[in-house]
Amino acid sequence: MSDGKSFQLKSLISEHNCAKIFKFGSIVTYKWIGTHFKHQFYNNEKMSVQLLREEVKTAFGINVSMSQCRRAKKYALSLAEGTISENYARICKIYIYFASVKEGWRRGCKRIINLDGCFLKSFCQGEFLCVVGRDANNGIFPIVWAVVCMENKVNWKWFIETLSEDLQCRNDRHGLFLISDQHKGLIEVVKEVFPAAEHRQCDRHIYANFRKKISGSKFENLFWKARKATTEA
Repeated sequence: MSDGKSFQLKSLISEHNCAKIFKFGSIVTYKWIGTHFKHQFYNNEKMSVQLLREEVKTAFGINVSMSQCRRAKKYALSLAEGTISENYARICKIYIYFASVKEGWRRGCKRIINLDGCFLKSFCQGEFLCVVGRDANNGIFPIVWAVVCMENKVNWKWFIETLSEDLQCRNDRHGLFLISDQHKGLIEVVKEVFPAAEHRQCDRHIYANFRKKISGSKFENLFWKARKATTEA
């Protein structure tokens, strides 16, 4: 056309004699490769990167790099199985406990249990709950740990009830001590699950709360002297 913005197709040749082999893999992406071979990786997760490179060359006549194939394999597996963050998001609660650890605590540790929780960052959102004890050398002895969506009374109760069943110490009246922070839900649950145990609060958490109102090195020295005192006065 005279305006130069349109064209007219007069003939079409459906058969081509052009070369089908390309020397460079820059014309494709690792996502394109992974999408085409996701079923092969789903059926055979041990499929090597070298074999994938040969399959791409055989099927499409394209020479791709090993790094492209590595990324393509990772992408193909994520399509078939889901990414780590997607699978992690499906987990509501997870509790980890080993029988050997239980026996080690019951046979060789002091009757002291420390409970605490902390926030998980990155794509691992939620709360990490853990229980540690003290061994005969006064060292830290990990007992059990769990991951929950948030730190509240419901999750603490589930965690501590499971802990009491594993350690078989729900009705232990022989000097069982528990140490924790001042989380309201945790304090209430400990009274319900371990009514006979002695429950004390962590000095560090008490001091951290006091610092919000009173601070200074003089107060800090007095506080740490008071927590070591053997008399009430």
